[in-house]
Amino acid sequence: MPRKYNIACVQSAIEVIDDPAKKDEIIARNLDRSLRIAESMIARDDVKVIVFPEAWLQGFNHLRNADDWESVCIQIPGLETARMGEFAKKHGVYLAGAAFERDLDWPDVWFNTGFIVGPSGSVELRYRKLQERNVEGLIPNVSPADVHGEYLKRYGEDSLFPVLDTPYGRLAVIVENDINFFELTRVFAFHGAEIFLHPTTEENGAQFPGWDQARRSRCYENLCYLASANAGSVSSESAAAQATRGCSTVVEFAGLVVARNEGSGESVLAAPVDLQRLRARRMVGRMNYPAQIKSELFGREFGKQILMASDQGPGTRQTGQDTIERLQSDGIIASP
Repeated sequence: MPRKYNIACVQSAIEVIDDPAKKDEIIARNLDRSLRIAESMIARDDVKVIVFPEAWLQGFNHLRNADDWESVCIQIPGLETARMGEFAKKHGVYLAGAAFERDLDWPDVWFNTGFIVGPSGSVELRYRKLQERNVEGLIPNVSPADVHGEYLKRYGEDSLFPVLDTPYGRLAVIVENDINFFELTRVFAFHGAEIFLHPTTEENGAQFPGWDQARRSRCYENLCYLASANAGSVSSESAAAQATRGCSTVVEFAGLVVARNEGSGESVLAAPVDLQRLRARRMVGRMNYPAQIKSELFGREFGKQILMASDQGPGTRQTGQDTIERLQSDGIIASP
């Protein structure tokens, strides 16, 4: 196992699928370009782990109806991950990203899915985004929390928080909005995660300096690395296609930013990971927050605030506004 290696974020340009009839050709172009960029980074920086953005194969267009969202989905594993597998096997690297996924085992729903393709040529990890923004009514996809009972029956509890043990550390994937939930990354840390791979697509907005702080906080509180790859430039015929802010970032386990793209547009980023230094730090008790947490106290309190519906299937999950109203009526939050 190497002491140090380089990790990379590909802040790739994305051609958005505006017309689902053009899905295959657009996905092929997006994948071709991103793999060419990755190959140049391998040659230049000898990177071993590469992260692509969220939805970098398909792009966001918020004028899509439900059928259009489903029609631009891919299968994981599928044709696209097979091509990535050939690349990963040829170069001995790990590739991570997130895409809209339609699983034939779930004919009535679709997922926003993070995954890792390894040197084996196969999909070695698949994580379905838990902290979806569908509770805000933005995108009509499904979190495993929406189909929780059936999901656990099919795959078991460990399927919710998968961690991949590799020669380059124990890797976990979190997707976009997941970064804002400390509970999620703490559970991943308890499952052994050392490096969070964070495919995201974040537009410009007043909230995103807070997301930057969240990236640093997740590393500081869990003693982990994080590589966050945002989308680069976006080409689309629709004004509803989501432009991005760029700013791909690598953060180390003390919460310090070690590399960052300052702005949008297609770009790349590479930074070193010192795996043995991380592991040595985790052996020290002082300011080792995962080792000090009083989980037995907090678990009960979190259990009182279950935000999901009683597992009645897609469409039954509470919206954010429903939850706010419930907390208000219970006297937990006060009205202005």
